[in-house]
Amino acid sequence: MSDARELPNRNKNSSKNMTPNIDRLSLIVCILIGIISFPLFSEETEKIFPGQGDSLALFFLIIFIPIIATTIGKTITRFRVS
Repeated sequence: MSDARELPNRNKNSSKNMTPNIDRLSLIVCILIGIISFPLFSEETEKIFPGQGDSLALFFLIIFIPIIATTIGKTITRFRVS
Protein backbone atom coordinates (compact mmCIF):
# COMPACT_ATOMS: atom_id res chain seq x y z
CA MET A 1 0.00 0.00 0.00
CA SER A 2 2.94 2.35 0.39
CA ASP A 3 3.53 2.49 -3.38
CA ALA A 4 0.25 4.29 -4.17
CA ARG A 5 0.33 6.17 -7.46
CA GLU A 6 -1.71 8.92 -9.00
CA LEU A 7 -4.68 7.95 -11.15
CA PRO A 8 -4.13 8.33 -14.90
CA ASN A 9 -4.48 11.93 -16.11
CA ARG A 10 -5.10 13.16 -12.55
CA ASN A 11 -1.76 14.83 -11.87
CA LYS A 12 -2.48 17.83 -14.11
CA ASN A 13 -4.11 20.82 -12.47
CA SER A 14 -6.47 22.66 -14.73
CA SER A 15 -6.24 26.43 -14.76
CA LYS A 16 -10.04 26.68 -14.84
CA ASN A 17 -12.20 25.94 -11.86
CA MET A 18 -14.47 23.04 -12.76
CA THR A 19 -17.67 22.87 -10.73
CA PRO A 20 -20.79 20.75 -11.07
CA ASN A 21 -22.86 23.91 -11.56
CA ILE A 22 -22.86 23.45 -15.34
CA ASP A 23 -24.33 19.96 -14.95
CA ARG A 24 -26.91 21.24 -12.48
CA LEU A 25 -27.91 24.11 -14.74
CA SER A 26 -28.26 21.86 -17.79
CA LEU A 27 -30.36 19.42 -15.74
CA ILE A 28 -32.66 22.20 -14.52
CA VAL A 29 -33.07 23.59 -18.03
CA CYS A 30 -33.84 20.12 -19.44
CA ILE A 31 -36.38 19.48 -16.66
CA LEU A 32 -38.12 22.79 -17.41
CA ILE A 33 -38.20 21.98 -21.12
CA GLY A 34 -39.62 18.55 -20.26
CA ILE A 35 -42.35 20.06 -18.07
CA ILE A 36 -43.30 22.54 -20.79
CA SER A 37 -43.28 19.92 -23.56
CA PHE A 38 -45.05 17.17 -21.56
CA PRO A 39 -48.62 17.98 -22.74
CA LEU A 40 -47.59 18.04 -26.41
CA PHE A 41 -45.50 14.88 -26.07
CA SER A 42 -48.32 13.14 -24.19
CA GLU A 43 -50.82 14.09 -26.87
CA GLU A 44 -48.62 12.70 -29.62
CA THR A 45 -47.97 9.40 -27.80
CA GLU A 46 -51.71 9.12 -27.08
CA LYS A 47 -52.32 9.03 -30.84
CA ILE A 48 -49.93 6.09 -31.25
CA PHE A 49 -50.72 4.23 -27.99
CA PRO A 50 -54.33 5.02 -26.97
CA GLY A 51 -54.88 5.05 -23.21
CA GLN A 52 -51.18 5.07 -22.32
CA GLY A 53 -50.01 8.43 -23.61
CA ASP A 54 -49.38 10.10 -20.25
CA SER A 55 -47.52 7.19 -18.69
CA LEU A 56 -45.35 6.59 -21.77
CA ALA A 57 -44.53 10.29 -22.10
CA LEU A 58 -43.58 10.43 -18.42
CA PHE A 59 -41.47 7.27 -18.76
CA PHE A 60 -39.58 8.61 -21.77
CA LEU A 61 -38.99 11.98 -20.12
CA ILE A 62 -37.72 10.37 -16.91
CA ILE A 63 -35.30 8.23 -18.92
CA PHE A 64 -34.09 10.77 -21.48
CA ILE A 65 -33.88 14.04 -19.51
CA PRO A 66 -30.89 12.94 -17.35
CA ILE A 67 -29.12 11.44 -20.37
CA ILE A 68 -29.54 14.60 -22.44
CA ALA A 69 -28.59 16.86 -19.51
CA THR A 70 -25.43 14.84 -18.84
CA THR A 71 -24.45 14.98 -22.50
CA ILE A 72 -24.97 18.75 -22.61
CA GLY A 73 -23.01 19.25 -19.38
CA LYS A 74 -20.08 17.13 -20.60
CA THR A 75 -20.01 18.93 -23.94
CA ILE A 76 -19.94 22.35 -22.30
CA THR A 77 -17.22 21.21 -19.87
CA ARG A 78 -15.08 19.80 -22.67
CA PHE A 79 -15.50 23.02 -24.62
CA ARG A 80 -14.42 25.10 -21.60
CA VAL A 81 -11.35 22.95 -20.94
CA SER A 82 -10.05 22.99 -24.51
